[in-house]
Amino acid sequence: MGLGEAVRDARKNLGMNATELASIVGRTPQYISQLENGARGVEQSPHLVRQLEIALRLQPGELARYLPEDHPARFIAQELAVEIEVLGEVGAGPGHLEGSSIHEKLAVGHMFYDCVAYKVRGDSMVDEHILNGDYILTKRNSVPEQGDICVAWINEEGCVCKRLDRGRLKSPDGWEHTISPGDYLFGVVVGIIRRTNRHA
Repeated sequence: MGLGEAVRDARKNLGMNATELASIVGRTPQYISQLENGARGVEQSPHLVRQLEIALRLQPGELARYLPEDHPARFIAQELAVEIEVLGEVGAGPGHLEGSSIHEKLAVGHMFYDCVAYKVRGDSMVDEHILNGDYILTKRNSVPEQGDICVAWINEEGCVCKRLDRGRLKSPDGWEHTISPGDYLFGVVVGIIRRTNRHA
């Protein structure tokens, strides 16, 4: 797989068209089409690679790895990346998940240095653009507010990813739970990582 194919696959995984991606990264739809088809490279635009990774919710360097080792975009990715711990899995669907550690780390942008990650299992948050197999980045010691998507521990459900709405946790599929004294809100979801070659 080359850079163009990786961009196209990641874009389609998000349900995004070329015009939308072009608007986010400040290019024309024709430019994106040529890039995806291999007719245009990024030799003169190393920062574009990182812009594409951000727009497509990819880790730093996940697109840059398709470029030659001496390409400037690879050095940019190395400078930006920090590692954070994946604490465990969270449910976005039926079933009980304990949230135990899965002994994994993720390379993320430096702005997420104070976050931890959880791997999503289930598809109840698809309408919130959170898919099965995604990694959600949660800011440490953050206090969820009305409307925030957060990670929570629920006594009868385990560790879940849901939206906070007037004292209740909700997902678009109709699932709801009133927060009780035994529940605990871990923090606010501030980012999502979706791997192009994941095996959820």
